[in-house]
Amino acid sequence: MLPLGFTADKSFRPHLTIGRVREGASRQVLTEIGNTLTYPETQPRFETTVRVHSISLMRSDLQPGGSVYTRLAEVPLDSNNQGA
Repeated sequence: MLPLGFTADKSFRPHLTIGRVREGASRQVLTEIGNTLTYPETQPRFETTVRVHSISLMRSDLQPGGSVYTRLAEVPLDSNNQGA
């Protein structure tokens, strides 16, 4: 990226956000989400399918009232894609 004029930015932390939980979610909801994500051995695993029609590159800007999201690019997937 340096040849394109970008400089190193140690504060940038690239990441992939799969989902968010809104502030104020109940303890029960948070517990259920935590249990689902940790997959304790006593809890059965589950399977699901999600159809994906496109992939978006988003920018999030943190504001006092919460994040503001801007779509920078979107790539539609093949209409025959079965998505998962």
